Amino acid sequence: MGLFALAVVAAPGVLLSLLRDSGAHRRAVMATWCLVGALLARVVVQVVDGGKPQLWGATVGMVLALAWLSLSARHRGSDLLGGVFLGLAAASFSHAALGTWGAVWRDDAWAWGLLALQAALVGRAFVTREQPTDGPAPRMLCLALLPALLLAGIALANVGRASADTGHLGAALVAGTTAAAAGIVLWRPSLPRSVVVVDAAVLVFATFIVMYGDPGEGIAFAAAVGVIALAGVLMALVGSAAEAPAGGRDPIWALWAGGLVWVVLFFAYYAGYDLGYRADWLVVALAAVLAVAGVWAAFRDAPAAHGGLRRGHGLRWHSWPLRRSHSHWLGLPHTPPCVR
Repeated sequence: MGLFALAVVAAPGVLLSLLRDSGAHRRAVMATWCLVGALLARVVVQVVDGGKPQLWGATVGMVLALAWLSLSARHRGSDLLGGVFLGLAAASFSHAALGTWGAVWRDDAWAWGLLALQAALVGRAFVTREQPTDGPAPRMLCLALLPALLLAGIALANVGRASADTGHLGAALVAGTTAAAAGIVLWRPSLPRSVVVVDAAVLVFATFIVMYGDPGEGIAFAAAVGVIALAGVLMALVGSAAEAPAGGRDPIWALWAGGLVWVVLFFAYYAGYDLGYRADWLVVALAAVLAVAGVWAAFRDAPAAHGGLRRGHGLRWHSWPLRRSHSHWLGLPHTPPCVR
């Protein structure tokens, strides 16, 4: 099972290799078609009744979604983190509203309504053809993005864990703070180095509480604080210098490599439930690695602002990421993996 999952996550590399020498417009168009294909796979997963059709539908959808996200890292760099956090917030809200069950496992009006919303957003992206109007995302962010989503899914944006701690209130708290984190990322303020250091410390401590605490010991509050700290750490990575990509240093390949790290960590953690060990320490270690990376980026780039690829805007609200990040809500890795 683990090797199959690793092969699925590695498979987008074939398409990315074929597009290595393609122009920006062709890669952008291919990214849009990958997104459309991922949506069709999502529809298949919704309508089939389990079994191999669902397995292969999910497999194809995962390959196409990861290919789309990797290609987007090259030409929609300043939208990448904001769009992914919007997707994470949407997943958290939908899970909280639907009793911690993902919409794909339901067959009611809510499930079909969310699917229709996804289709509308993909249709909007298809009409605009994902025009390559941006520069590349920083490679450091691309490498960290999917492992950070794993951390959010297991611990910090996991409304299932939060609801086990304080019921519906905990689930609502985590969903709300995940939305607040998305708003902060879209706002893209300039974060002083001291704030990044505090975010890094809070991220590690909050993850430790979530993974090792017992229900009733503040797990939901720790997750709520931790997801905002995670946003701050990743924003420091967004602020890292985004020099022109070259060869193997392309952000496309950095995000693809991050996917491989994501699936290895995923199975290293969840295999413990079958093999009789607990790997909570692994999740805390992942938080520590991300925290160190964020602090390193903050100090390396000082005194540059850490608010994104476009610098010098201070605390002004930027509405354009919200208008242009809509399709990034739909990446399949956004759904917290251990919330059912």
